[in-house]
Amino acid sequence: MNIQDTDCEHAIAPMLLIPFVENAFKHGISLRNRSWIVVSLSCDEKHIYFDAYNSIHPKHNNDPEKNSLGIGLNNVRQRLQHLYPGKHELSIRQTASEFFVHLTITTDKLS
Repeated sequence: MNIQDTDCEHAIAPMLLIPFVENAFKHGISLRNRSWIVVSLSCDEKHIYFDAYNSIHPKHNNDPEKNSLGIGLNNVRQRLQHLYPGKHELSIRQTASEFFVHLTITTDKLS
């Protein structure tokens, strides 16, 4: 975990980042294979930067969420569109072994 709070006097919608962290733990931890999760949060005068990076592991055929539609990520995308239209950039990438989320929110500094 890396949190840089210098110049971080911003406010964002509650619970906005939680789904990314939950997904990192849900999909990034294996008791059998090497696993990792890296979460980073930093700010400058007008932006909040959030990254979540984790290992992923193949789901077993009997996993009830094997073909899950990713409802949590879709909900976050909709919330961002509603709360920060034109003021956010969300990038989600996945490889066979890694998942990466980068979110930038442009916000006004609190007085």
